[in-house]
Amino acid sequence: METWYAFYTKPHCEFLADEAFTARGLTTYLPLWQPCGARCHELLFPRYLFVCCDLTAANNSDIRYLAGLGEMVAFDGQPVVVPEQMIGLIQEQLRQAASGKPSGSESVDELDAAGPLAGLSVGLGPSAPADVRGQALLSFLRQVNRPVALQDGAPIPKIVHRWSRGTRGHGRRIHYRTP
Repeated sequence: METWYAFYTKPHCEFLADEAFTARGLTTYLPLWQPCGARCHELLFPRYLFVCCDLTAANNSDIRYLAGLGEMVAFDGQPVVVPEQMIGLIQEQLRQAASGKPSGSESVDELDAAGPLAGLSVGLGPSAPADVRGQALLSFLRQVNRPVALQDGAPIPKIVHRWSRGTRGHGRRIHYRTP
């Protein structure tokens, strides 16, 4: 069954990873927006890419080593499932922000969700830096995927899951130490 997952890309390689997934026939979503007065589009969540795929049917080695891809976003070793409603909500809010129509509020700088996505509130305007938007995304995905309350002031880990290499090249094995 195909579901949406979040992937963390290498710096400035969001479009490269997007093209690599698309070349394999997978559906991707890279949220772009154009701030007021800007001539070019910016990434809503820098270094994050949403991909719709079936992880059980996909060959992990094909996905793991794609150009521009860093890691799959996961918490406690489990891949993060992004609700389809969240993708639709982001697309709709960005469409409304581009047309200049506020969605029930005076400002188009806020993305507010109702219903199952009530916890998502991400600043889209210039007042919210890119790292704040990324941390808000991770915070929301953690709430959706694992309903465990974070301690106040506890940092939200960017990536928990890491894929490790087996060799250094030319057959030289890497011997990892386990803690």
